[in-house]
Amino acid sequence: MTYPKGTTRPSNVSGASDTTSTSDMIDEATEAEAEVEASNTSEAASEATSETTTTTTSTVDPNIQQKIDSIKNVASTIRDISASIRDTVRALRETGAIDELIAAVHEATITMRDTTIEISKISKDLKERGMIKDTAKTLDETVAAANEAAESFRQTVEDMKEAAPQTAEVIKKARERVKTKKDNR
Repeated sequence: MTYPKGTTRPSNVSGASDTTSTSDMIDEATEAEAEVEASNTSEAASEATSETTTTTTSTVDPNIQQKIDSIKNVASTIRDISASIRDTVRALRETGAIDELIAAVHEATITMRDTTIEISKISKDLKERGMIKDTAKTLDETVAAANEAAESFRQTVEDMKEAAPQTAEVIKKARERVKTKKDNR
């Protein structure tokens, strides 16, 4: 509720009433009208006594006005977003979500640190016991043995070709027939 100029809002102090009587309101309204009327007559008198001034109105280019309106819209949007962010942060703080998030990050950091320390200890232990070198050496030996086995198998196939050339030729022709049938399907 707006109150007329020069009047004050009723106080809620004990003994004071929140309502005013109808006659009090009429008196206040009459006083307000008198003040407005006095103000209007003094303005009219000052305008009459002042010299005549010329007022120039400038028109704004529509493109510039559009840019001005755009800037005003951006400013309004910034205000709205700022208020939204402020409300969100307040809600996050009041609900304890920020504290919970910080605690979770703290726990995750401690876990990562502990895991890294444990992995470091394990790798040092394996290195000291020679497990890494032994594993690499065993792997090299396995690869060498596999190469020897492959070479031996290849040599066996060559020996079979030499020992039974007709059989090798029959197998070759049979393989070609099977391949041709697959291609025709």
